[in-house]
Amino acid sequence: MTKNHKMQFDWTSRKVGEWRGFMKQVPRANYLQSMPFARALRMQDQKVTRLALICIGEEKIGMMAIQEIKVGPVHVIYLYRGPMWFQENPPEEWFAAFAQLFNQTFPRRLLRRRRWLPEWRDGAYAQKVLLANGFRSKAQSYETVWLDLEKSESEIRSQFKTKWRHALTHGERADLKVHADWTGASAKVFLNRYEADRLQKKYQGRSAKFIAEEIKTAVAFKDMVILLAFKGDELLAGILILLHGNSASYRVGWTTEDGRKYNANRVLLWEAVKILKKAEVHYFDLGGVEPSSAQGLTKFKEGMGGETFKSVGLFR
Repeated sequence: MTKNHKMQFDWTSRKVGEWRGFMKQVPRANYLQSMPFARALRMQDQKVTRLALICIGEEKIGMMAIQEIKVGPVHVIYLYRGPMWFQENPPEEWFAAFAQLFNQTFPRRLLRRRRWLPEWRDGAYAQKVLLANGFRSKAQSYETVWLDLEKSESEIRSQFKTKWRHALTHGERADLKVHADWTGASAKVFLNRYEADRLQKKYQGRSAKFIAEEIKTAVAFKDMVILLAFKGDELLAGILILLHGNSASYRVGWTTEDGRKYNANRVLLWEAVKILKKAEVHYFDLGGVEPSSAQGLTKFKEGMGGETFKSVGLFR
């Protein structure tokens, strides 16, 4: 980048349609940068979201959505899984320039707290750049698994690990019925089951009220689908998928004992793949994995044979 073409932020206010349009320019967008997530944060956590385009000269090369809390002199800034670039495999010098610009825009000071989880693959160079620009590591990484939906259904299925594929076949033979809800009509039932499961198993995750706010915003644009699996009249499992631009994310899900017996979640995820392909979604983010503390969940998601992405971690 030349001196006359430095990276800069464009904080111009954007309408909902513009935000969604910019998301479509991101090859692999994530829900933490999406409007439904931002609206839920506003309603549930009183965090204000600001959207910025990232520019070099007149060229728009990326975007980010930050959340802020301001109480008198106290200023808290959150940037989760950003920035997002408008091209696949952007040059690493963009990340370096962004880190410098972000630090200059929100420098460290008394009563300001920064929390940044860069959407930047882990590596020695990334760590070096972030530390050189005044950021301090919190030693918390984030990993997820991406499925490439531009492949054919047969190619996607063939990449499933053998045990995962066999379990899926077993589930398909159980004659489960899958209902796809794009209207949110089943949201109450789905979220009641989700909240009960979350409290019973004591796992971390957003509350049903928070997820309900996301659904409320996303459903207006058909940016969400709830998939439910039935065995006869018995509801066995459910998953929520959020769409954002050309990508989609597995948001939350739950299953019953019989659901596990019949591999209902595998059936639902495979159905989600087929539905998302028809919706012309290019990439499917299966959500966070934790190899050290949640080996079962990690093994389950990695069983679909996608690409594991490990970010550089959380910084402040």
